[in-house]
Amino acid sequence: MAAASMAMRLAGRGSRALLLSGHELRRPLVTLRLPPPLAACGTLAGRGSRGAVGSATAQSARAGTGPLEELPENLRKIMDDYERKMDKDEDSQGFVQRLFLGKHAAVAGIFFASTIMYLMNAIDDVTSELHHCTSLLLRILGPEAAQRFLLRAAAWGCLPSDYDKDDPYLIIEPQEGLRFFTPVGLASGFDVGAVGPNAFLNLGFGFVEVGPVEAADAEALGGVRQRLAARDRTDQVVHLGLVGACIRGSTSAELLGATEVLGAYVDYITLDLGPLPKAARVESALGRLVLDVVSAANSVPGGGPAVFLKVPAGYPARAARDTERVEAAGSAAAAALFGGAAGIILAHGEDEELADSGAAAELLSEVYRRTDGRLTLIASGGVRTGREALGLIEAGATVIQISHLLVSEGPQVCRRLKSEMSQALMERNYVSLQDAVGAAHRKKKVKRRNPWKAIGA
Repeated sequence: MAAASMAMRLAGRGSRALLLSGHELRRPLVTLRLPPPLAACGTLAGRGSRGAVGSATAQSARAGTGPLEELPENLRKIMDDYERKMDKDEDSQGFVQRLFLGKHAAVAGIFFASTIMYLMNAIDDVTSELHHCTSLLLRILGPEAAQRFLLRAAAWGCLPSDYDKDDPYLIIEPQEGLRFFTPVGLASGFDVGAVGPNAFLNLGFGFVEVGPVEAADAEALGGVRQRLAARDRTDQVVHLGLVGACIRGSTSAELLGATEVLGAYVDYITLDLGPLPKAARVESALGRLVLDVVSAANSVPGGGPAVFLKVPAGYPARAARDTERVEAAGSAAAAALFGGAAGIILAHGEDEELADSGAAAELLSEVYRRTDGRLTLIASGGVRTGREALGLIEAGATVIQISHLLVSEGPQVCRRLKSEMSQALMERNYVSLQDAVGAAHRKKKVKRRNPWKAIGA
């Protein structure tokens, strides 16, 4: 019985067990004597060598030499069958399975784990070179499909984040309580349903404007309100930035109702002047409308949101001449001053790549002169580079908005614009962004040494 026990132990110590029984051997196990070579095979099996009992003994048995000739015939047959089965199992294994079951499994595991961690960090960082591939993918998809892709990623919280520290001189506060931590914002028309404003703030935008929302559509208005109310479930600040909502309506009652519904969940409300009838666009009538909306916003608990007027690209008509557009924008600015609005958003086309930055600068300059810089002007569109953005700011804009560039260039566009604007500010010897606002309308002074340039050096 000692021999039988040894055979069982030898089989159990191998990497793959060989189970022997008295029924399989057909003769009493007490008469089985295991020679020293077989015991050595068992020792190898105990050290992890694959099929030592099956491999070494079966090869010796097939050769017809050695002490295995003393083994019973049925035992040799079992060992041969076992060896063939193991060879078949090895052949059926794939490369990955053999890699992770072999002696290099630990090294392979460390390599794959490190690769996965690197990819996760690279995907989450907007400055990663990996997002050049994202830009290429968006261009392949086309504008509409790319916008849907970005919105779905924002809703799922899968957009990358901008972990680079923004330059402190890009912060601007044109009015009390209205602070832009970065001068680049996302214009309305992109995130219409407010599915992911937090994700776009994390992407690096200083402010995000959702909508436009039709004030007469109670279902759409309620959906936007619900998503805005639930965007910070943890009561934590996701990112330092402002969230606004653009509303559209043709009557004063619709606009006042939308302001009351959304006012508690946004930092500013934008009135789109496009749908207003011609009679409501007259300066006096528009001034009264703005005054009513500002009063409704101020009645919201907590101080209420600021109010902006948006002059769309086709205002007052798509075929309007430049002079007519300037007069319409000037009339809207006067109404904004009368009603107590915070500022004007001047849109220069939905496609920034086709918009004329020169025409945008001229319109901004005229409105800035007419209001003497008392309104916060936001340039929406007409921007492709950080230097063009700074040119619009020198013409009178306080901050800028983009939308199409995010689709055509990808998540890295906001960081690129901010970096280029910082560099342009240093080159033109501005100490802060506030110094650049409306600089084209002021008399040129002797340039002073920029302290930021010394720090950058």
